Amino acid sequence: GIKVLLHQEYLRSQFQPLALLAGKAADQGLAGVAGARVGPGELGLLDRGFFNGAVLRDIHQRGGYFLIPWPRSVTVWEVPPEGPAARVELAQRLRHQEGNWLELTGMRLGQGEGALDEVRVLAYRLREETANRRRAALREKCRTYGRQPKAEALELAGWEILLTNVPAEKLPRAVAGHLYRVRWQIELVFKQLKSVLRLDEVPSGKEHRMQCKVWARSIAGVM
Repeated sequence: GIKVLLHQEYLRSQFQPLALLAGKAADQGLAGVAGARVGPGELGLLDRGFFNGAVLRDIHQRGGYFLIPWPRSVTVWEVPPEGPAARVELAQRLRHQEGNWLELTGMRLGQGEGALDEVRVLAYRLREETANRRRAALREKCRTYGRQPKAEALELAGWEILLTNVPAEKLPRAVAGHLYRVRWQIELVFKQLKSVLRLDEVPSGKEHRMQCKVWARSIAGVM
């Protein structure tokens, strides 16, 4: 199969292909390509697989913004005015959360030179049926490896957790949750590419050969 990297400019309803790669290519290696499209004053709605601290820091430093799901492998730290940073155990914090959302501001992601400061962590409780579906999928995945899911993982499966550097006055918590759903429009495009043009059946190979096959199927689809 192949992997197509698309850039969507939502306000203009435009799509632009950025890369055409073999199906097994890692998303994280493409984070720099996706992040470079976010200019000053612009907001990038990025997939979890594109999380890269250095890329997000570059976006922030040039005056851009990001909104991306939290990868569980990335630690979250609370930075007090004085004293050392304290790690935030999100699963434990959410387990005792009474409402349907949690917002943490001024957080640090990671530690050391790759740390990313002044990040907002936005957590939204999922509907019960959605949470149960995620937990069932998690249990099935763990079952195939002969183990049981941890309580922390089951708790986190009931929440959608987003990270952003946009100030609250520019992007309120409630708006951020709805805004990220815009990114799913590009998933609908990929679904059409697979079902109509069957691009998921294009075999991997040399870049130019793959491009010819993709363009040929695209032209045939339009005709």
